[in-house]
Amino acid sequence: MDDPPASAKDISSPFTDCMETMEPVIRGLQSSSHETLLNAIDRLRDLHIDKDVSIPQIVVVGDQSNGKSSVLEAIAGVNFPVGINTVTSFATEVVLRRAPRSSIDVRLRPAGDRLKPASREHIEAFRPDFPVKGPEDFGRVIRAAAAYLKAHEPQKSVWNDVLRVEISGPDQIHLTLVDLPGLVHADIENRNSGDERRIRELVSSYLRKPRTIVLAVLQEVIKFVRSSSAVEERTLAIITKPDRLEAGSDDEKAKIKLAKGETIRTGYGWHVLRNLPHEDSDRSAAHRDVIESGFFASGAWSRLTSRDLGVHSLREKLGQRLFGCIISELPALLDELKVELKDRQSTIERLGPARATFEEQRRYLSTIMSRLHRLTEAALDGDYDTAEFVTFFNRSDKRLRAAINDQTDHFADDMRRHGAQYHIHHAFNGRRRQV
Repeated sequence: MDDPPASAKDISSPFTDCMETMEPVIRGLQSSSHETLLNAIDRLRDLHIDKDVSIPQIVVVGDQSNGKSSVLEAIAGVNFPVGINTVTSFATEVVLRRAPRSSIDVRLRPAGDRLKPASREHIEAFRPDFPVKGPEDFGRVIRAAAAYLKAHEPQKSVWNDVLRVEISGPDQIHLTLVDLPGLVHADIENRNSGDERRIRELVSSYLRKPRTIVLAVLQEVIKFVRSSSAVEERTLAIITKPDRLEAGSDDEKAKIKLAKGETIRTGYGWHVLRNLPHEDSDRSAAHRDVIESGFFASGAWSRLTSRDLGVHSLREKLGQRLFGCIISELPALLDELKVELKDRQSTIERLGPARATFEEQRRYLSTIMSRLHRLTEAALDGDYDTAEFVTFFNRSDKRLRAAINDQTDHFADDMRRHGAQYHIHHAFNGRRRQV
């Protein structure tokens, strides 16, 4: 038996607490409210409110093996799995928070469409089978989560569950990113049939939410983003690997025009990153930043505005975009949350009082059985006007006895009209008569 329903107050308490946390932020914003507000948004996401209400968030999309992981690695300061054959098939939520001490917390959040309690509990029980010491273990965590999901559902290759990794430390920024699986194509090796469609459906489910800010890592993914003008207006596009272009070449000039927004425009413009190649053994943030700063200090790329170059300005830009989105959307978001809360409370109330003890559950089942017995008797007796069941019998297709009588009458009439196999004719006073 599934868990008994809790009271409406118990169900809505975390939801209400989040709303009470968010409302004072509207009345008086201060710098200290930034962290409080982001934490409240994260709590709403943990409650699966984002299934019904669009929550402000930044999602990162890109093609497989085009530098998306390196972009995330630069922004978050964690070691994402990188390499040509590295593919993830679920969303990863990276929560960055400033704190006095460094820590990392890992868990799987079951998808909203997982309705069976046993399945949800199994997903929530995930823990890596090795000590997670810091951001350097992030890649192992992703691989462990993928293996855990695969062992639970071997027939699947794409999951709607979310891996949530919260990374805290004195040098961290306040930012939450959702890394989506890279868009794959039918010609990629070692992928099951239908993976391309399933991943596109997963990515689309995030992009169509109106309060999602899209961080699109070029190349082909920009075509996917531009297929919807609403998504394009919420997109910040990223150009990676500028160092792979020959200086002064037509390709470099074309990419620079792109970075300036002269050929393709997106709502939040363009940004350029110079990331480390996969083969570079030193993956430290300090090494990466030195290489990037040196590259943008000279050459054609140096003539772009510094606000659109490098990971430091990108972090600042993303933080401002996310916070600005939250502030501008907060009044409407609160209105939607209040409507959703009212609907959920109404649903809980229709379930009746809580049935937490064995005796309460036994009494409830006994009541249902008694009512079913009375309903069956009313149906057999053709007593459709009993006050207890009048709403049940208000549809003719639920009046079983009447339906059987009608069918019997129709059958008898059909037999009288069409039941004879032979027609006998004989003469009577010189005329034929049918019998």
